[in-house]
Amino acid sequence: IVILTAFMGALITNDVALIALVPLTMTIAEKAKFEPVWIVIIQSQAANIGSALTPIGNPQNLFLFEKYEIGIWEFGSLMPPFVVFGVCWTLVMNLLNTKRKIVFDVPSSEIREPQKIDYFLLGTFLLFFVFIDNISRMEIIATMMKSATNGEIRTMTSSALLSQFISNVPAAILFSSFTGSYKELLLGVNIGGSGKIIASLANLIAYRIYVKEKGRTLKYIAVFTASSSITLILSIVFGYLRLKLTGL
Repeated sequence: IVILTAFMGALITNDVALIALVPLTMTIAEKAKFEPVWIVIIQSQAANIGSALTPIGNPQNLFLFEKYEIGIWEFGSLMPPFVVFGVCWTLVMNLLNTKRKIVFDVPSSEIREPQKIDYFLLGTFLLFFVFIDNISRMEIIATMMKSATNGEIRTMTSSALLSQFISNVPAAILFSSFTGSYKELLLGVNIGGSGKIIASLANLIAYRIYVKEKGRTLKYIAVFTASSSITLILSIVFGYLRLKLTGL
């Protein structure tokens, strides 16, 4: 189910992949009587990583693809190394799941329907976009952004880190106004989907589905933040070594 989540993230966006598959995971967990927090968190990260593979995998990819007029073949050559690395690491994390065989039947009528539109989340991200549009015109912000985009490695690292505070889609929009290093920005905002739970809308979608069923908010956030921060650090190191040794 982890591999399927990553694969669907590339084809139908990370958000939709989680809306479709996390309810299935919750149903399986209920029938098989196991705690699904770890697998849902891994699914969240798998969806983010898998979605990096294609222009339609997530909103930031689609935005940068159009903004910089990246060719489809060029785009296809940029992200596979990161996706392979990320999926392999996600599968390593999956080894921490309990090893036991489960057998059960789930009638199709019992599979939960995907979530309805979450207007609270959409409104939150809309405010992010309005905020980004306003601050990008401020002189002090422009000065800071010019410093943050001074060099390829700095562009990648800064965009990944800023995503932790304003989410990776607004970060992509903000950085695109100040840099032509679209390859490094593309890598940075995809890396930035890991880390804090607000770094990606997909993270929040998986969280909301889990909490709606289990109601264990603090446990989920604590486990997610710890594990996803490790993924963020390793991904930044991977990006740094890739840029240093081979470039993009």
